[in-house]
Amino acid sequence: MNSFADPDVEEITMMCSAQVGKTATLLNICGYAIDQAPGDMILVQPKDDEVVKFSTKRLQPTLFASQTILDRHSGRKSDAKNKELGFAGMTIHLASSKSPSDLAGKPCRYVLADELDKYPAFSGRDGSPLDLARDRTITFRNRKIFKSSTPTTKDGAIWKEWEASTREHYWIPCPHCGKYQTLRMDRLKWPKDERNPAKIRTKNLAFYLCEHCEKDISDRERLAALKHGVWVPEDAVLKNGKVVGAPDSSHRGFHLSVFYSPWRSLSEIAAKRVAAGRDPAKLFVFVTQWLGEPFEEKTEKTTTTFLKTRVANYKQGHPPAGVKIITAGVDVQKDYFLYALRGWGYDFSSWLIQAGRINTWGALEDLLLKEAWGGLQISGMCIDSNYRTDEVYEFAMQFMDVVRPVRGLESIGGGIPYQTSRIRKDFFSGRNLPYSPTLWKLNTQFYKDKLSRLIHADPVAWWIHQDPAEDYLVQMCNEHKTFVPDRKKGGGKWVWVPRYHGAPNHFWDAEVYALAAADILEVASMKEEVPIRRRKKKKTRETNSRTRRGREKWIRQGKGWING
Repeated sequence: MNSFADPDVEEITMMCSAQVGKTATLLNICGYAIDQAPGDMILVQPKDDEVVKFSTKRLQPTLFASQTILDRHSGRKSDAKNKELGFAGMTIHLASSKSPSDLAGKPCRYVLADELDKYPAFSGRDGSPLDLARDRTITFRNRKIFKSSTPTTKDGAIWKEWEASTREHYWIPCPHCGKYQTLRMDRLKWPKDERNPAKIRTKNLAFYLCEHCEKDISDRERLAALKHGVWVPEDAVLKNGKVVGAPDSSHRGFHLSVFYSPWRSLSEIAAKRVAAGRDPAKLFVFVTQWLGEPFEEKTEKTTTTFLKTRVANYKQGHPPAGVKIITAGVDVQKDYFLYALRGWGYDFSSWLIQAGRINTWGALEDLLLKEAWGGLQISGMCIDSNYRTDEVYEFAMQFMDVVRPVRGLESIGGGIPYQTSRIRKDFFSGRNLPYSPTLWKLNTQFYKDKLSRLIHADPVAWWIHQDPAEDYLVQMCNEHKTFVPDRKKGGGKWVWVPRYHGAPNHFWDAEVYALAAADILEVASMKEEVPIRRRKKKKTRETNSRTRRGREKWIRQGKGWING
């Protein structure tokens, strides 16, 4: 709220847990603007029905409870849908993020966006709802843009706005040693053997451990310390209770978790975490709604440091002796290609032979026909056809026995790894043309899961040559698997997404395609031929007669039915 009154601050971002004062802050800002700095305002809610509900249940009761603001009311009735409120010198326009007409055409000094992560990516056929609303303020030099939301994932709008801000956290002093710190989940403690949430909550078994003096901080001490807290940007430091080196920015961003809420005890927080367990849906609620952080539950983390443990002692372009088949994956870009060549051996072991960039179709053809890898050529190439589709199809037509155009699908029913269809059909009959190449539709979730398992497998059977490019290593780490909730139906699903917005992952895609090519060629079925040595036993007339006499003796000595 102080930032809203600061003439040097233009944008404010609040990324917080639920019920820590986001909406109260927004309402106070409205009252301040009406009383102290009038100017037209647009207040954006996620859905149409929430606009009317927010106006009648929260906004109007709060504003009109103040006699000062009531005196400034124009007396003009709001329209039937309660989408406009008139005051002296200003009008508050209430808008839905899904309605372009609500967001466009109204020049405003103020934009207030509530629950930003619930906004759709596009407002109708237009662009981002936030961008549409922000454009309304372009003619105002003293504009203010306020955004608040609980986060969802790092692809969410509030996280991106938070990253572009000063990224400030609230530091409080320890009541015992006086040293400042932020309140974090890893410092909350409770008996390790206690897994009953109700018991943790009712008996107040949780406590907070100071990261400096290791002494317990109680709920009462925690709440008392909040009065002496300081907002500290991530790029600044706190010395003797004062911020040093704060960035010069017109965009301030604040993060607040449930640890700073006076309405939640430490034991309630601990009980909620225990109750969530390992259930992704419950963990999502705890992380986003309680901790106020984007959810990032993922599979084994791949880092460049980890990938370097997969480097083997062989040179780029020189496959080791175990390579029997070579496959290629090609990711198509606007004016170049990124590729990965991988050699495969028995037991699905593999070695990266070469990864790089080429710029022309001719260079890609040379790569395809080259025999410099231990006398081996590429046996199968999967090339992405989502981009420059017609050129990819024409290239595939020339090498139908080797090149397979592919298209990634998020999933295929039944967990099937791929489906096929003919690219070209007869115009009149609709039948597949015999000379048409096949389009391979890949289940990308299936193959990314499989590639991740191969990379992290023990014993190691997935290798990289001894001098990999840093760009290759970085791009191989730029995707991770995270849980995305389904707000309408409940539950959710696991999907592979970039680690951050715009992170390049082309070599990762190329490796996925090379793996798919190996699957199409049924590399896993390759078995090493082991010569069978049979020991021949010479049969003599004497041996045969001895065996026959032994058998006759056994029959003569038989008992029961055999002699009956």
